Amino acid sequence: MQKIILIFSALLFKVILSDASKSASNTQNSNKPKLIKRVITILDTEYIKIKSPFIMPASWAVENTIDIGDTHGYILEIPSSTFEAIKKDKHFKYVEDADMEMRICDIQTDAGWNLNRVNLKKAFTTPYNINLFAYTYSYSKKGSDVNVYILDTGIHTTHEEFEGRASVGATFTNDGAGDRNNHGTHVAGIVGGKKYGVAKNVNLIDVKVLNDRGIGSIGSVINGLNWVATQVTNNPQKAIVNLSIVGEISQAINTAVNSLFTLGIIVVAAAGNFNQDACNFSPASASGAMTVGASTATDTKYAFSNYGNCVGIIAPGENIMSAISTSNSSTSIFSGTSMAAPHVSGASAIEWSGTNLTPGRVMYNIITKSFFGVISGFESKWFLHIE
Repeated sequence: MQKIILIFSALLFKVILSDASKSASNTQNSNKPKLIKRVITILDTEYIKIKSPFIMPASWAVENTIDIGDTHGYILEIPSSTFEAIKKDKHFKYVEDADMEMRICDIQTDAGWNLNRVNLKKAFTTPYNINLFAYTYSYSKKGSDVNVYILDTGIHTTHEEFEGRASVGATFTNDGAGDRNNHGTHVAGIVGGKKYGVAKNVNLIDVKVLNDRGIGSIGSVINGLNWVATQVTNNPQKAIVNLSIVGEISQAINTAVNSLFTLGIIVVAAAGNFNQDACNFSPASASGAMTVGASTATDTKYAFSNYGNCVGIIAPGENIMSAISTSNSSTSIFSGTSMAAPHVSGASAIEWSGTNLTPGRVMYNIITKSFFGVISGFESKWFLHIE
């Protein structure tokens, strides 16, 4: 058997489901082939609506239903022998392996000059001491009416940095809730920690899509995005999704991200740490995401930061201090675009807080308040500014 995701790309379609119990019994067969996740989407909505309704074969088992804006589909288990034929079926827009790996953007564990730097209105004249935490950081709002969903390795929600504002939302790995990797907690601390964070009163929701080794799949990430979409649909709110993760280019991931934006959700993505074109990776290449590259304390491009047309803004990403998950007070210094992205998520929460701005206007304001061409190596990019 193979495991797949079906993503339907329009609201109008007709699905005829066969007996689910028959599918379930088939999957219990001890002689079944190995199950592998795959992603399938509708190729032609008009074909389904007018010419041929989609009929779910009895041998397919539904794991989850995906509904993200105008993106609809399923995570399914199907017989391996049918996979190649499915990829050619006119009902489907595209087919992807749902177990294709997604992971944290690699980090260097070695960092707050960063918060002071995003306050400056011009290039600094005195070099930063990255070990000094006596710089000033000013902000007009704290983001208390904004929810930031951290799709990552989990959050150590009881850490003192979060002051009770972090909560467990959903878990889509087999490792259980909580962060035993440090990455997700560090990211959350940059978004909204009381000392190390950008938006000091923002609400942080843990959506665990990567395991304790920092590895997940397209399936787990889409499940997380789908869960966020459901929360926002059922309970309208100012919602931001932080994706400090990276994987191979994926139409399914990019489509889901773009659909979140149509629902009124701001999505911030890390560019990735391969010193390559960010357009070759997901979710960094999604048009609906604000993709963030990383800079250093000397206003230069972070050596490993991805670059290119898909990068929309730059933020501090080298030697960043934040919370980690080993205790309720522990901190550490990490580097990477994973650390740059949450600066922009926090800035977006500040910009959005206390207003009725649309997500598009929030993103526009973030860019127009930023400074152009001040980071060496990113001369044609905007650098984040918070006021």
